[in-house]
Amino acid sequence: MTETPLLARLDEVLTNKSGEARGSWMGQAKNRNALGRIGATDDVVGLVSFLASKDSAFITGQSINVDGGNYFN
Repeated sequence: MTETPLLARLDEVLTNKSGEARGSWMGQAKNRNALGRIGATDDVVGLVSFLASKDSAFITGQSINVDGGNYFN
């Protein structure tokens, strides 16, 4: 999960629907993450740049998790 305007909107919709305080859904998501936070775009940009570069030309069919430890494989 990466903090973006779309994620903020999702938090708004879910908290409005449940009647909870704004930000409570994001707080719960942070608590469930192994690193205790929501990812930032800076957490992802390095990997995206690498995968878009010639340095990754021989990498195929891989799944690389950039999720702060939400999913282990």
